[in-house]
Amino acid sequence: EIQGNNIGGIFDRLSDWMKAKWNVQELTLDIDRAVNESPDCGLECCGYSAPLQVAAMQEWNRLCDRSYTSGAPLDPSLRGAANPSIFKARGHEGENNMGKLTMQVVNFMTNECGWTFQVCDSGNFGYSGDIREQQIKFKAPHPLNLIAPHIMIELRQCGYIEVNGADTEGIWGKLAQFVGQAWAAKQVQADPEYCDLKFSTGAFKSRGGEGENNMGMRTMELVDFMVKTCKWTMVTCNAGNYGRTGALREQQLVFRNDDFVQHGSDHIMVELRTSGYVEVNGLHDASDLQPALDQFVKGTWGGTDYKPYMWESSEKFCDHKYTTKSLFLEQQLANNLGRLTLQLAEFVGQHGWALLLCNGGSITPSPKESPNAIIREQQVKFTRARKPEIAKAPLLMIELRTQPCSDNPPQYQGVIEICGQNTNGVYQTLGEFLQNYMGATPAISGLCDYAYLCPKFRLKECCTDPRGRWDGYLNGESNIGKWTMRICDFLVDHVGEWDLVVCNSD
Repeated sequence: EIQGNNIGGIFDRLSDWMKAKWNVQELTLDIDRAVNESPDCGLECCGYSAPLQVAAMQEWNRLCDRSYTSGAPLDPSLRGAANPSIFKARGHEGENNMGKLTMQVVNFMTNECGWTFQVCDSGNFGYSGDIREQQIKFKAPHPLNLIAPHIMIELRQCGYIEVNGADTEGIWGKLAQFVGQAWAAKQVQADPEYCDLKFSTGAFKSRGGEGENNMGMRTMELVDFMVKTCKWTMVTCNAGNYGRTGALREQQLVFRNDDFVQHGSDHIMVELRTSGYVEVNGLHDASDLQPALDQFVKGTWGGTDYKPYMWESSEKFCDHKYTTKSLFLEQQLANNLGRLTLQLAEFVGQHGWALLLCNGGSITPSPKESPNAIIREQQVKFTRARKPEIAKAPLLMIELRTQPCSDNPPQYQGVIEICGQNTNGVYQTLGEFLQNYMGATPAISGLCDYAYLCPKFRLKECCTDPRGRWDGYLNGESNIGKWTMRICDFLVDHVGEWDLVVCNSD
């Protein structure tokens, strides 16, 4: 799916590339409900059902600016004649080729088209988190992008490290040496259809029933190596959750080898976990920030230093951990992580640290007994700013969300939540856009600074026979990405005072 402005005919260039490289076809079919012409029982008493059917795509029902199909058709009865899908997955540990495909798109858009790779985020759906979505965002072209190589390193909690990207300046060998020494990793055979380089390791660990893990700590160790030792720039980082409970975490990090964009060499990560904890990694880079951050977590957020349980091992899973049982608020599937993230970013910004990346994930410890008891995890990454005014710049977070309210039939409510300062009256400016173009109406919420109900969000089924009780309903096409880009274009291009910093999904 493609969303955004067709600058310089990029839609056609990308379309031609995907058709040649991936053998995709433009999406001409759609899934929609059609009322049967006759009553269900032959009489008028039982009414008329409206089953899901495959029909020709109508322009008014398109949810994307451009959309394509690969592999299995929408109608299961036709799948025997399908072309092989470019999306591959196998086994019970979440192995897939989304990282490799992502880097193919990144290389084409940057090295051939000159666009700037900005953000990549992912999400998992389905019974085992095996329905994957990856959003890759680019911004206006820059000529130096034509020569700057990228590399993706994926950390998978099931015990693997996968690398995709060219072996620029011997980076593969440097990585092999690092993961071998730091994480006792061993190189294994890589399937070229899934990744370029692969290692196995036992360095990724978890414990307890509240989702504690050391993926954040390992991520920051890798960032330090790539940025400080190898002199690459961290571009983006996202997280995913595979498995029935989501406990098999997947962390993708993309680095760029360039000299014209530098985010700084010092990084710190603060992870918010709604099970009642705040974890910090990268403190060796932030000795100046640590006392103030400690005071903020304990004073403003009411946190206390974590005290390990008697049965808990002494192995550290992070640099510092706080207990914050009363910090996180939840209402159905909504929460206050957005507001807390902005509070944290504004605080560390006053100390010279700028928000760099933010990505979220979630686990469901008891999916059968308590399917809505979700533990959310938000990783917030900061870098030491070279100019203090950059770190202190005001921030605004906009969350687009669909709140399920029924599964028979599947129904949901669209919600837009806003957090941050009302800089230059942006609440009024944005509010006019949301109400005039998205039909939004103001709502009341105690989890954000301002909220709207929005009827414009559309979700479709992924096939005509969805396994709703297992994989969830409405896992197909949506227009969330389209409205994300419309809001971004409005604030960045029309209002002209804002720039996109980060975008994530869960």
